[in-house]
Amino acid sequence: MTNIMVFGTFDMIHEGHEHFFKQARSLAEQPFLIVSVARDEATQRVKGVRPKRGEKERLAEVSEHHLVDKAVLGDEKGYIDHIRANEPAI
Repeated sequence: MTNIMVFGTFDMIHEGHEHFFKQARSLAEQPFLIVSVARDEATQRVKGVRPKRGEKERLAEVSEHHLVDKAVLGDEKGYIDHIRANEPAI
């Protein structure tokens, strides 16, 4: 298995996200797709607005998607700890 990690807010899963997940999975013969869901505060800081839905609700929806093997919340401060913890190859 090859750990592949992607990142986003995922306020609602739409066709573009599904295509994104498929593209990520295509990067390895045996992919294990880990999706990092942005924290509410990080989204506010980067996009200038809070997500419509809270981070726990967004995480739950992403976790249930059939192309996602694991969903995690991003770090509250910084960004590297949760990446290191999940050891992505890509």
